[in-house]
Amino acid sequence: HTAVHNWLPSLYSSAFAQVIFVNMEKSYMMDTPVKCDYLLTSLINPNNRDWIGIFKVGWSTARDYHTFVWAPLPKGDQRQQQVTFEAYYLPKEDNDFYQFCYVTHKGEIRGASTPIGFRQPGTITVDISDNQEMLVITTQEQIEEVEKEKAALELNNTTLTEENTVLKAKIEGFEKQVEHAKEAYSSALEKSKDDLKSMEKQVLEQKEKHEVENKILCEKADQLEKQLTQKKEEYLTAQKANQELQEKLESAQTTIEQSKQMYEKAMDKLEQVKQETEALKAEIAAYKTELGSVTNMKSQALSELEIAQSDLHILRKENQELTKHLQKAVKVEDQMGRSTEETCMPDTGKFPDRRKTEYENLRKKCKITDSDKEQLDNLCQILKFTEEELQVAKCREAQTAANLRASEVVRESSAAELCIARQDIQLWKNNFDKIQQNLSKNEIRFTEMEEDLQQKNSIVEIRTMEVSELSQEIERLTSKIDELKANSAPRGRIFHLEHPNPYGVPVPVTQPSQSGLHYGNPYTERDMPTGSAIPAEGMVTELLLNDRVSLWAVSPRRKCPVCQIRFPINMEDHKFEEHVQTHFHLECPMCHKIFIDAPQHEFNEHVQNHFKV
Repeated sequence: HTAVHNWLPSLYSSAFAQVIFVNMEKSYMMDTPVKCDYLLTSLINPNNRDWIGIFKVGWSTARDYHTFVWAPLPKGDQRQQQVTFEAYYLPKEDNDFYQFCYVTHKGEIRGASTPIGFRQPGTITVDISDNQEMLVITTQEQIEEVEKEKAALELNNTTLTEENTVLKAKIEGFEKQVEHAKEAYSSALEKSKDDLKSMEKQVLEQKEKHEVENKILCEKADQLEKQLTQKKEEYLTAQKANQELQEKLESAQTTIEQSKQMYEKAMDKLEQVKQETEALKAEIAAYKTELGSVTNMKSQALSELEIAQSDLHILRKENQELTKHLQKAVKVEDQMGRSTEETCMPDTGKFPDRRKTEYENLRKKCKITDSDKEQLDNLCQILKFTEEELQVAKCREAQTAANLRASEVVRESSAAELCIARQDIQLWKNNFDKIQQNLSKNEIRFTEMEEDLQQKNSIVEIRTMEVSELSQEIERLTSKIDELKANSAPRGRIFHLEHPNPYGVPVPVTQPSQSGLHYGNPYTERDMPTGSAIPAEGMVTELLLNDRVSLWAVSPRRKCPVCQIRFPINMEDHKFEEHVQTHFHLECPMCHKIFIDAPQHEFNEHVQNHFKV
């Protein structure tokens, strides 16, 4: 154990004493859980990602752990904590020495215990300590193994002592070099302090100037922000008005299309009605001509009938007279015959001739009456035929009149439909005229809005020019700040030798040990950032000095003047300027397209394309 204890004094100094392990034993059983008690000092701030690991003696980095458990956060003012390592994860080698180490979430070791060992479960050990001697009782089976282990440990002890002497010689050489370096750079450090004080004064003066300029820039940025919000509101109102006009225009176009379709349908229907009317007129003209011919035939038949009736009447009268004369003649003949036979028998030779002549005359008259009868019969037949034709003509006249009435009804209905269609066409014409008037008004309003938009675009161009001037001024100020940083950084880099750190030698990077890894990996990106060894104090001092200079050079008001977002004071200037410039990019009010470093005329043409119908 002498070599191990010779190595420990430097381990317990400085940062390794921030966590103290208490109630430690010299060895633990491998098959039982091990409880580890430790005390948190006031020098450490616990974190829920801190952990306690078992390290093999001789470790070089925080990655050379065998196993680990997460360190619980203390409750209230309780500084003493306890963790338990399960038996399954304990080391299985009983010839090596191990340590409990407290590792922070940054990978920094802030506490280490005294070396401990792990023994097999079959070993029986009794420790009697009176500060002078130690009694160890073991089984007979392990005596030979213990002797072998003792010889190996003695050999290891001799090698460790030799290494220890070599390391002590190296440390003495390093301490002499450090003393020489301290003496060499003490004067330079005093000069650098004086220069740094003068530079602090200059930087403070520059800081005050930059604060004043920053206030002016913030006021200008606030004004620009207000103007920008106002222009955005005007853009939004113009956009809404344009959308309303477009909706009205689309509705008017749809109504116009509907009116055109209805007008075309009405014109087609009107043309069809006209064709039907022409056809009905032709039919009516044909019916009228036929009716005229029928009426002429009727008038002719009536005239012929009247003539035939008059002739018949005359013939009937003549026939009646002839029949009367015939009856009279028959009667006279009978009377004369009887009288002649009775009275005039002697004069038979005188009267027969006279009677014969009268008789012949009567016969002739009778023949005449027979021919008249035949003629009368013919006239009666003609009269019947004429009456039949007259009936046929009357039927045709009635049918023609019915057809005429039907055609009149159809013509009246078609005329009514034509009148309705003309009224609809007139109504559509009126609506079309109104729509044309609305379109002309909308076009006038659209031209007015275009003129207003051009004026707003010109205002936006002016504002963008002002913003570009402000950005140039910001670039000029940032270049001044960079120059101040460049002038102040080289002088501050020798400040790290004021408080030398004996543990400032950078620890070499080694691969993780091949021991079993349990409970997860504390260095994975999923759990915590990659750990590293404790940095050299000189490097820390240099970083602090650079941060101090950056705090002097950069204004503490690292706040965006547009969105009021606060940024860290050590943020790079060009990134801050890029963020501010994003608020002044040209954005289309219609499609919200962003134009970065685009000319103004391209932006105007893009906006005008949205208003083209």
